[in-house]
Amino acid sequence: MKYIEYRVNSKIKPEELNSIIELVGWKGRSREEWLKILELSSFHVSAWCGSHLVGFGRIFEDGLMCMIYDVMVDPNFQNRKIGTTIMKYIMEELRNHNFHTTGLFAWNKKPELRKFYKKFGFIEVSHGMQLKDK
Repeated sequence: MKYIEYRVNSKIKPEELNSIIELVGWKGRSREEWLKILELSSFHVSAWCGSHLVGFGRIFEDGLMCMIYDVMVDPNFQNRKIGTTIMKYIMEELRNHNFHTTGLFAWNKKPELRKFYKKFGFIEVSHGMQLKDK
């Protein structure tokens, strides 16, 4: 197995993020959107195989509450504990703060993600809503 390097809050190009987000089947974002997302995220961790971005996850917070977003691993590198390691970095960062609540979204098309996040202490809740796509 090739060596994976993990970087915290390092510079990432929007096109690198779009390449991985599209591989996992999510909608890409513009360069400006990614730049704003990275600017406003208080913490992010990326996984690299050489110069190739293979994993990513981030925290967005307001001091009291936080959300975990965009935890993703290139499908060609899945099942190698990269997602688990990204979450361990995120969980360590959460332990350094006293957030009132921490949430995340688990993609409905991948029900196995719920089991994955439960390993880190997350539980399912039913009291959520989302604005319908425009």
